[in-house]
Amino acid sequence: MSRDVSSSRVLKGRLEIFSEQGSEGSHWSFYEDGKTGYDGLHALEKGDVLRVFNDAARTDLAWQGTVDFEYDSHKQRRALIGEVQWLDKIGTVHGVQKGIEADKWAEMFLAEKPAVLVPKRPDKYVKTP
Repeated sequence: MSRDVSSSRVLKGRLEIFSEQGSEGSHWSFYEDGKTGYDGLHALEKGDVLRVFNDAARTDLAWQGTVDFEYDSHKQRRALIGEVQWLDKIGTVHGVQKGIEADKWAEMFLAEKPAVLVPKRPDKYVKTP
């Protein structure tokens, strides 16, 4: 992680592929430890810093970097929905991370690997009374 961040903005949780009716595909997401429902769900966006681990203790690093999706690869024409970004193991996705093979990226989310997230916007997930 290349920028200074307050430790209060370092979120611990796990990776998750999120999709629901009307979302038009799957979103690369992070689910924060200790939260429930939508309060724990954070859609990844460009500029977020992410560390992904192979173990629950978060000592064996699997991948780290700054989220930066590209939207032109893996396009397929699908019946009824037109041209979409498609990964065979997931279906329609919103972006593919640059610098890592798409299937490897997807596998980390399918396995719901432990992760640490530093949001690009410090106030992104702060609730105000």
